[in-house]
Amino acid sequence: VSEGDRATKSGTFSDVGDDTVSLSASIGTVVDNGDGTVTDRSTGLIWQKTGSSMMTSKGKAQGYVSKLTETRFARYGDWRLPTIEEFASLLERDQNNELHIDPVFDEKQKRCWSSDIRDDSVFREEVWIVEFVTGRLTAAYIASQGTDASQFESNYVRAVSSIK
Repeated sequence: VSEGDRATKSGTFSDVGDDTVSLSASIGTVVDNGDGTVTDRSTGLIWQKTGSSMMTSKGKAQGYVSKLTETRFARYGDWRLPTIEEFASLLERDQNNELHIDPVFDEKQKRCWSSDIRDDSVFREEVWIVEFVTGRLTAAYIASQGTDASQFESNYVRAVSSIK
């Protein structure tokens, strides 16, 4: 899909397993805005087309998003980490270029941080992430303050904003 092209898919996505969440997603029309963003007209969300270039900790992911907001990336000043429901709206049942996401998006960000904490985590703090390779939303461990973060997960960031 090239800049300005539209890709339309519709369907239902759900999957259940250990440490996964089941959600239904209705996939709508996405448009490459030509400024590093993609608009999903069915949800009213503006997505980063590429996201972060490197995997990072959850704490650094928040800093990455704050910098996008401060610099008003693509003229938007309200960038944030997406919720799992927002990520679910991007998931596609069928794979495109080996990923469950519209091919208008960059392929590098295969696993991305969400803003949602897993409620039933008993021993460690966990955050929901999306895995575009498997098409699942799953839990990832995050480091507590003063903990060696190298033993915990790193993921990419794909920020989201709302249409004004």
